[in-house]
Amino acid sequence: PTCREALKQARGFCDGGLPWLILSGPAGTGKTHLVRGIAMRLIKEGWVAKYWSSLHFTTLLHSTQAQGSTVNLMDVIEQNANEELLILDDWGVETLSPWVISQYEGLLDRRWDSLMPTIIATNLPASEVRGISHRIHSRMNDVSMSVWVDMMGAKDYRQVMRRSQEF
Repeated sequence: PTCREALKQARGFCDGGLPWLILSGPAGTGKTHLVRGIAMRLIKEGWVAKYWSSLHFTTLLHSTQAQGSTVNLMDVIEQNANEELLILDDWGVETLSPWVISQYEGLLDRRWDSLMPTIIATNLPASEVRGISHRIHSRMNDVSMSVWVDMMGAKDYRQVMRRSQEF
C-alpha cells in the first residue's frame, strides 16, 4: 500500500475503526508524521494520548532496573497499559533484549486484553517483527483487532526532496 492507504487507515482509526493500527515502512515514509497527526486530532476530540519513541520507552524500562532507581517497573507498565491511546514510534529500531521484549509483551498483552487503542510505527517488515516476538506479531496481525499498513514499498520523502532540489 501507498502513503495514501496509510492516510486512509489513519482516518479510519480516528473514526472509531479497529483498536490497533500498525504502520510498517522504511524511514522517511511519514509514519511519525501520521501518528502525531492522529494524536493531535484525537486530543482535540478530548482523548488523552501518550506518545513514546520506542528508544526512550526502552531506556525508561532499563532505568527501573538500576540500583537505587526510584522508577518502579510495575508502575511504568501499569500507567502505559491504561493510557487511553498509546503510541509506540520506531518500535524495534533499538536492540531488544529478551527482558525488554518480555516487558513489551506484558504491556501489549494488557492493552490487547482491554481493547485499548494502540498505534505502533516500525521500520521492520512483518517477518522481522515475527523474529523478535511471535506473540506481538500475532496480535499485530489479528484482523479482528488491528490494521497493519505495510508501507515497505514507499519512498523516503527526504531522498525524493533532495533529488528534486539537485536539478
